[in-house]
Amino acid sequence: MYSANSLMLPVYLRKPHTRTRKICGQATHDDCHIHIVDKLGVHYVRKTLVRSGDREIAVYKHLLHYQFEDHYPGIQHFIYTWSTGYWKHNGAQYLELPYFLPVGDELRKEQGSCLQGMSLSLCDQLLTAVNFLHSVVKVAHMDIKPDNLVLDAGETLKVIDFNLSIMDATCDVPPGRCGTKGYMAPEVEGPGLYSPVLADLYSCGICMDDFLDMDQRTETKLGED
Repeated sequence: MYSANSLMLPVYLRKPHTRTRKICGQATHDDCHIHIVDKLGVHYVRKTLVRSGDREIAVYKHLLHYQFEDHYPGIQHFIYTWSTGYWKHNGAQYLELPYFLPVGDELRKEQGSCLQGMSLSLCDQLLTAVNFLHSVVKVAHMDIKPDNLVLDAGETLKVIDFNLSIMDATCDVPPGRCGTKGYMAPEVEGPGLYSPVLADLYSCGICMDDFLDMDQRTETKLGED
């Protein structure tokens, strides 16, 4: 099981630490169109699938195998209620997921975020999710960032967006820019082979830093008031 200490230390050693970095950047591959739809008062997100859509669907199908397995608590951090369809105006395929609270949007709020005071819980849940993804599903996400994390009504963190995922996380892979600037591990861009699992863990450490920074900003503001 991954621990917070094992992730945060490599982040601080490998990347200059700064509190001024903006939350989330632009993904380097496959930017997708997102639409929120209302179906009988229930909101869903429809994401247009592009070049690597088949890969994302494959991950979601694989996750279905674990939805009723009580001895895999990590499955709760993924969405396994989904469907696909095609847009009428252009015939493009989309993936439809339940709408949950975007963590990235909440972290960008200067004040009033509903995530305040939840940093340790978010860190713990993220580690549980990624440990399950790596050790059980054998998939590396490759674009872990707050914008790819959502929170359901029960405050359960869920990981989404698998269009950059590597289906065999056990093997080292050749370099190539894959992920989001500011969250992507340095070794992803080369020069040699790298572990996608370790790259994911680096991204997790950056996210955890964001979570802790949110609560620190809140405590600082309260002290000033």
